[in-house]
Amino acid sequence: VHERAAANEPAQPERTGGSPPAKATSAETTPPPPPADPATLPDMAELAANGVQVPPLTLQLHVYSKDASQRFVFINGERYQEGQRTAEGPIVVQVTPKGAVLSEQGREFYLPVQ
Repeated sequence: VHERAAANEPAQPERTGGSPPAKATSAETTPPPPPADPATLPDMAELAANGVQVPPLTLQLHVYSKDASQRFVFINGERYQEGQRTAEGPIVVQVTPKGAVLSEQGREFYLPVQ
């Protein structure tokens, strides 16, 4: 009976000297990335010319704020904040003062306000 109860208890990791476990860094303590420079990013047409297929995307509404938590965009009729994946697939990396930086297949591109 004693063995069965021990088998059902969760295993406790063994600690053997050394330094304490590293603390996970919080997203709150990581400074936000600097605003992207749209002039250095390709647009959807340039990505397509380089073989990266990007679905049709239209940025209809765009709200930029110095406070990142207040930024959002409407792309193809849906609301997204930074870090969210669009229904079409690309990820909204950053909302900038004049558009949005998105990522598709690991490649960032700029989607300006229409």
